[in-house]
Amino acid sequence: MLKALNDKLKLMRAIREKCEELAMTMEFLEGGAIKLLKVHLKKYYDDVDNETLRNNVDKQCQALLDLADKNRKAEDVLGGLGNNEAEEEEKSQGGTDSAKYGNLGWLHDIIDLSLPEN
Repeated sequence: MLKALNDKLKLMRAIREKCEELAMTMEFLEGGAIKLLKVHLKKYYDDVDNETLRNNVDKQCQALLDLADKNRKAEDVLGGLGNNEAEEEEKSQGGTDSAKYGNLGWLHDIIDLSLPEN
């Protein structure tokens, strides 16, 4: 009996860890995405002896984690494309010496302080 309780505790901790991992990736999920997980969790907590309900929670957690990871990768790809386009545009315009002017490169484009009359 002690072994069975220990096994259940391990399974519940694993579910908690997955849910915590999912909570850290919530920004990459659409609203209402976790509704089905909440239903499965409620059913599982009502009957913790039912292995099928635990499997449903595990599958739903993993599906949501996969979806969040897919959305995060898609966002990274889109964000990376935007940065590359901005860099290419800056190079094509001649760009500014970011090491010299830092974030104020745009100001240097408007007012060239290296000229004696400025």
